[in-house]
Amino acid sequence: MPKDVQGVLRHARLATTSDGVSGFASALYFGSYHHEAILAVLLFFEWRRRRIRLPFVMALAFFVAMHGFLTPIADSPRFAEFAKWFAQI
Repeated sequence: MPKDVQGVLRHARLATTSDGVSGFASALYFGSYHHEAILAVLLFFEWRRRRIRLPFVMALAFFVAMHGFLTPIADSPRFAEFAKWFAQI
């Protein structure tokens, strides 16, 4: 990826988070919302072209399911303890 594109993406990411990503839960939310938004935009453009491809639909379904299943895990105190323990290894 060219360096100018990386810089633009980095600035766009920093512009969309007010105080940065402070932990696993906020990184999970940030990543999930952006994946879902990008796939929704892709599906919208595919719908306008009257040609919706199955991989986009399946990817969106996967990310929505992952977001739904991982949210309670990311918010649990037991996972926070495990993450702190794992970070010390």
